[in-house]
Amino acid sequence: MKPRLLTFCLIFTITSFTLATTAFGQRPDYPTPPEAERQEGVPVGTLTRGTFADSKIYPGTKRDYAIYIPEQHQATDEGAALMVFQDGDGFCNDRGGSRAHIVFDNLIHEGSMPATIGLFINPGVMPPIDPEASVQLDGMCVNSSGNLLVSSSQGLQIFDPRGRILIVLPRPHVTDNRINYVTFGGPDRKTLYIATSGTIYKRPAKSFQGVDPTRPSR
Repeated sequence: MKPRLLTFCLIFTITSFTLATTAFGQRPDYPTPPEAERQEGVPVGTLTRGTFADSKIYPGTKRDYAIYIPEQHQATDEGAALMVFQDGDGFCNDRGGSRAHIVFDNLIHEGSMPATIGLFINPGVMPPIDPEASVQLDGMCVNSSGNLLVSSSQGLQIFDPRGRILIVLPRPHVTDNRINYVTFGGPDRKTLYIATSGTIYKRPAKSFQGVDPTRPSR
């Protein structure tokens, strides 16, 4: 693997998996690497956005997407590599995140990676039964007390074993559109991790702990 391409992979790894803070509500201020900044004289590819709403596999769902085509590919009839990003918005945002399309522009221009088309896809969503009560749900986990923790657009929802909602913890930061994933970690599974589109937060879970998936309860 070429050194610059390795740097590109590390950018995504660091941005996606190690943005952790010690408490909810604190957003780290990580410097933007030069590969993710616009560089003078570098051709800029096109980023076209759209919505796919005609799925035959998951009928009724809608998902936003974006397609990046490098300038170098538009000027030739040759084929190009393809890279697909799940949770696409977090990777093709000019204002933050990984800024993959900008990284592509820079690395393709300097010859560190071939001309590559980027496909950025968001999760599919179903239209709400009641538009006035729209809540988007995502990842979930169970703690040692049998409570269900559900990440959602409203925040972190916690239900008891009978399905009754106990509390809704607000989103960690006002700019986070939704909570995508929730899980427990640490040697005693007493650290709660919450992931949004751009940051991973952690905090001690003093009153309960997660379940060890290697030792299911009987």
